[in-house]
Amino acid sequence: GTPSYLAAAATEVSDDPLSLVGDGEAVPTIACRGATFEAASKAERMSLTTTSLVADAIIVDGVTEGDLEMGLSNSRHARTLTALMRSRLMLASDDGSEEDEEESPTIAQTIYLGVLSTGDDIDKDAIEKEVTAIYEAIAAESDDEESSAAFEELYTIEIV
Repeated sequence: GTPSYLAAAATEVSDDPLSLVGDGEAVPTIACRGATFEAASKAERMSLTTTSLVADAIIVDGVTEGDLEMGLSNSRHARTLTALMRSRLMLASDDGSEEDEEESPTIAQTIYLGVLSTGDDIDKDAIEKEVTAIYEAIAAESDDEESSAAFEELYTIEIV
């Protein structure tokens, strides 16, 4: 995989699909390996799901210029984003029942997308559109597309 510059300490700790990282002084961090082009094990899928449901922020790191040139939606990062977003969208869709008219507030999760680039010519708007398109494709899978939360309700995105 591509080296992580945003979460280097977390990625060096363990080869486990999910681990808790912290030195006792810092805020504990959940480190979860992202998807690869190989078939993900059940443990890896469950790790991504757990992370998407409990984290306030997610760092998806290691996006390269090559990933952007071929299209983010065609990269291994799209698999990671899909796994993260699918479980969170399912939970958000199940939040309100017909018996409970009061909607529970959804707190937007921040996705930090780490792009490794040698230049300043990264089109952040285009990247955000690709991430939003991945989300919209997942929302379209839902049995009740109209009840799916909008991307902006569940996520904010930062390109770093």
